[in-house]
Amino acid sequence: MKSSKIKLSEIFTSIQGEMAGLGRVCLFIRTYGCNLAEKCSLDCDSRYSWDPKDKKSKILDITFEDLFAIIRKENTKYIVITGGEPMLQEVYVEKIIDEFSATKIFYIETNGTIAPNNQLKHKMNVNFNVSPKTPIWELDETFFKSFPKERTIFKFVLNPGHTKIKKFLDAYDKLEEFQDQIFVMPSSKNRKQYIKNSLSIVKICKKWKLNFCPREHLVLWDGKKGK
Repeated sequence: MKSSKIKLSEIFTSIQGEMAGLGRVCLFIRTYGCNLAEKCSLDCDSRYSWDPKDKKSKILDITFEDLFAIIRKENTKYIVITGGEPMLQEVYVEKIIDEFSATKIFYIETNGTIAPNNQLKHKMNVNFNVSPKTPIWELDETFFKSFPKERTIFKFVLNPGHTKIKKFLDAYDKLEEFQDQIFVMPSSKNRKQYIKNSLSIVKICKKWKLNFCPREHLVLWDGKKGK
């Protein structure tokens, strides 16, 4: 291993607001860096985790000794490893998981562009919250099968005024095998946007029998960093 440090953006304890683990008290480990960055098709709500020009951005070069001490002190059963894109530091992510494999349950939040290796994929205490930035109709079964079926949720952001919702629904119909894993959530960066857009997206979910993904952290903290 070339370095004994992992690059983080922040680390804090809070309530998991969306996807698998919803409502659980978790320790959030937000890694620094993203392989999509400016190329991302969405307006990133954690730009500070990869863009040094963002005024909230900072890099924490933390040793594993110090990180493990924080994890033990916080003493949460559940740990969310997010980003940025945590899979850019997959070997370090595995080191965290291996250290606490007997006592912790992990959720890795990823954009899905870097598939987990077989060892990570088959760890029964590791779940994946995958938020593809590529439209669903550009993905195929190979993508969905890159992640463990029973421990993965795929979340797609929908804009209420999206002109390609029909295209989304057509692709969704063809992915019947994965429909229990596929959720949609409204595009939003703050409480006001979330509540307004959720009402529209829920109508679509009810009509077309789609799974809805809430974003409770926006309701509680209005998009504030590290909450």
